[in-house]
Amino acid sequence: MEIHVRLDDARALPHAMNIRIPVLLTISGTQYHAGVRATPNNLYVWIFPDIRTLLCERKKLGHALADAGFHKNDQVFLDVDGNSITLRASYQ
Repeated sequence: MEIHVRLDDARALPHAMNIRIPVLLTISGTQYHAGVRATPNNLYVWIFPDIRTLLCERKKLGHALADAGFHKNDQVFLDVDGNSITLRASYQ
């Protein structure tokens, strides 16, 4: 699973072309070190699938999302505060 945000909708997301921007990603109360990136070849910004726990243990974004009860193609909201992103279900 991945998280993509159309460039037109990504103004609040910290991103730059061809540079991984570090962010603190919160999913169901659990925080992770993650990265956000954009490239000229894509019309979207995405959160990298490789994340780390606060103890620097490797984890896949898809596993963290599944652990939190999310499924493929679920729509989510991203609450952005600087380089801190909180992911929540669209129905909350």
